[in-house]
This record gives sequence, structure tokens and C-alpha cells, in this order.
Amino acid sequence: MLFRSGHNLAFVTATEALSYWENDDLSREVEVKSQLCRQRLQALVDTCPALTEVRGRGLILGVESSLDGLPQRWSEECFKRGVIVETAGPGDDVLKLLPPLNIEIPTLKAALDIVDEALAALPEGASLRTPALAGGVR
Repeated sequence: MLFRSGHNLAFVTATEALSYWENDDLSREVEVKSQLCRQRLQALVDTCPALTEVRGRGLILGVESSLDGLPQRWSEECFKRGVIVETAGPGDDVLKLLPPLNIEIPTLKAALDIVDEALAALPEGASLRTPALAGGVR
């Protein structure tokens, strides 16, 4: 029989994962975190003309850039500072954030601070930001 192959750990893991969905607490937390991320990323878009759009759903979010190579350099700068982000899109024109659903709000805010600082640290990021609006929403 197929069920005797010893996947007990998988069953225990799945049972624990299902416990997160016994009520809608996790969904509500994800919505709050998503709104925080969108607000912070939109502030970057509003201050940097090279950034064109925030897109995504839940905590799968991205920032599109019209400047070739900016998302890659931004990603590398984030990594140097301890935050892992990726590029996405047909021309790697999107910086993609994918934090864990259960990330704590202070940790998420700290990571978003680093994303902001990493953009400002890039020569093109600093020079393209609108000085009156730089600094975003905290």
C-alpha cells in the first residue's frame, strides 16, 4: 500500500500548517502587512521617477522600474545590507519582495527601511529621487 512508505513528518507538517487556517487571523495579518508594504513601496515610486508602479497581491509585491538594470543593482545592494529580494519580469525590470507570511511587523519595517536605504545608496537611485519627497512614509 502506498500510505505505508513512512511520510509521517509530512503529515505532521501538513497538520501544523493547516492550523494557521483554523480562523482568519493569518489572513488579516497578511492584509495589514501587505498594506504597510504597499504604502512604503508607493512612497518610493512617488519619489523616484525611474520607478513606475507597485504591483502584486498580498505579500508578493514588486516595484517596476523604467531604468534598465536598476532592479538588479538595487537587489544586489539590498543583499549587501542583509535583505534578500529578487528581480522579475521579462527584462528583470521589477524588484520583487516576497517576505514570509508570518514575518513580525518590526522585522518587516526594518527590511523595508533597508530596501529604501539600498535605493538611496545607488548613484542613480539617489540622483533620481525627488528631494522634497525623499524619505517616504515610516
